[in-house]
Amino acid sequence: MITRNTHNGITTVIDDTSGTRKIHNEPAKPEDKMGWGDKVEKQLKALGITPEKYVAIKEKFGLPPTCNCGGRKKWLNKVGKYFSN
Repeated sequence: MITRNTHNGITTVIDDTSGTRKIHNEPAKPEDKMGWGDKVEKQLKALGITPEKYVAIKEKFGLPPTCNCGGRKKWLNKVGKYFSN
């Protein structure tokens, strides 16, 4: 069995398949370093929800055409660090 554990940007790989235990570290992949805000942005884009569409929908309902997506993403990344460690 191969087990991967990512902590502080380092992925530890434990390989028990050969009967002997081998442990080595490999650099974290970019998606391992993604914060909550990055992940939310990625999922919303996959659903077709972009800041431009969000602003357009707000305008249709007579709301101010603002997004603050960057600020929200930054806040989620900051908050996510506290719960991820």
